[in-house]
Amino acid sequence: LYQLGINLTNSLYRTAFVRENLLNFSTASQIGEWIPFVGVALAKAKTITLIKDTLVSIRWWHGFGLTQQTLGGPKRSYSALQSLKSNLQESTSYELFERSYVNFAISWMAAEINAQRKFVSFTEDAKFLRLIGFDALGILGHQQEYYYDHKAQAVIKNLVMGDVYYQKERQLRNVRSAKTKLAATNATLRTRIDRYQATIKRLRNRKPRTVRKVASSLVSRLKKTLLSKNPEILDTAGDFNPGSYTMNYSTGRRFIALCECLLELTPDCLQTARFNLRDAILEEKTKIKEFRIYAQVAISQSNKVYQLYLDKLALILMNSNAAEMHVSVRDLMAEATSQTAEKITIVFNIQESQVFPTVESVHLAASKDYRVNTAIVFAPIGDQNHNLKNLDSDLHNSEGSLCPFSRDEYLMFEESPDILVVTRPYFNAVSKVNTPKEEDIFEIPDYRTCGFKTVYIPYAFYDSISEFALKQGYQHTIQPASWKIVAFSLQILDNYRKYADLGDKNVALLGAPRFDISSGINPYKTDEDTHRFENIIAGRRTLLWNPHFGHIKNEAIREQYLAYFYHTIAYFENHQEL
Repeated sequence: LYQLGINLTNSLYRTAFVRENLLNFSTASQIGEWIPFVGVALAKAKTITLIKDTLVSIRWWHGFGLTQQTLGGPKRSYSALQSLKSNLQESTSYELFERSYVNFAISWMAAEINAQRKFVSFTEDAKFLRLIGFDALGILGHQQEYYYDHKAQAVIKNLVMGDVYYQKERQLRNVRSAKTKLAATNATLRTRIDRYQATIKRLRNRKPRTVRKVASSLVSRLKKTLLSKNPEILDTAGDFNPGSYTMNYSTGRRFIALCECLLELTPDCLQTARFNLRDAILEEKTKIKEFRIYAQVAISQSNKVYQLYLDKLALILMNSNAAEMHVSVRDLMAEATSQTAEKITIVFNIQESQVFPTVESVHLAASKDYRVNTAIVFAPIGDQNHNLKNLDSDLHNSEGSLCPFSRDEYLMFEESPDILVVTRPYFNAVSKVNTPKEEDIFEIPDYRTCGFKTVYIPYAFYDSISEFALKQGYQHTIQPASWKIVAFSLQILDNYRKYADLGDKNVALLGAPRFDISSGINPYKTDEDTHRFENIIAGRRTLLWNPHFGHIKNEAIREQYLAYFYHTIAYFENHQEL
């Protein structure tokens, strides 16, 4: 076989096997594809039926191509099987090995079809095989007991009948494959975040100014990573009228970049490649539509505008001549630029008014970036009665920000933010610190299916939730330890300086809290735990959460924090608790 220039595995075709069966291969059986060679060799040796099980298991174990030569998909395999059938007929062996050939072909074609990754390619190949291919190969029209592999026969039968359920299953399989690739991207992001976390730990005792700089850097890196690594979720725009709607920053820049790439081509190149470019646009829309069907994603207004401009671009490519194409694309790009929001919108979702300082502090850092619009979304859960008017005004009334709104309002879906930052409410985390249950974790509004890039920030001791959040479909999670110093320093830095100037020696702002609930001490359990809690914080200037403050029974220790505590309450007006 080596002398014939045929690269095959020795496990199936030993020299003794060839000599014993007096195999003689014609030139016609060695063309391009190796399927004819494999089939003719087995047929002439009169052993194709006997080793059929081994052949199938080897094919499935090593992939859909025995010799890794069938990279062209079902159509190339169809040509190869046609060659095999012709070879058998020329050697008057077809009638003798017809059943073996039919089973060999039907198993092979089923494997090739199942190996298709793109739904568009799958649809085209399925249509060709259903109308022409299967009849030409002669693998249909037999009784069920004629086939060895009933699973493969069922695949072909469903394909011939145009079974919508089978095609739907194909759609979902392709979506699952896409989500697997996205999970790999998320793993890369988590590695980056671990590096950010290590940086924050090194800055634990640095000056607040340095910490503020790091916070802004983290927001910038987070924004850049999210906008560069995640595909937009699109849908068919249809007769959608954009009206006053615009594309958000990331979506608009994506379309503008596409137009810039087209303008780099000469008019003649655009004219020549217009069909391929149009097909690429339609294929992208089809793939994204598959994902939306699977995930039941509600399309945003920004993405509808984007879809509309993709349709316009496709029409320009098809209906314009070479001289007009550049001008039309440039005009469309200018129009899209005017429909693109100038700033990236990051929305911070909270479920307790100021109860988790991490989100608010990152919001403050992001709001100082002129390229970013930030907003606080207040989404109360459960039966708690929250007053939106008590929210700190400087957290949501900055230029370009959205006003807070409740979970029941639909505003956020119309605003279409680029990034949504979601956190876990504090009061639920405290009650479930030891053994959090999966069904209790995601009581937050289910924004992960709304087309935004979501970032989930779990509470400090909820490290296990990060992994679970990714499994549930949230695109990214942030390990909370990397944000502690940002939360405590930026949030109260300016206010602290006011009281520090008064000479109050009991007030001290540290680079990071010296006590944190994640240390594992729960003052809610027993008196013994409460005493341990008091001993740890005695004599130390520590920032405390109000729920813990109420459990300090030692009066001297309570007095140590009263001044700072009252100053804090006065400033935050009952909606911020330390």
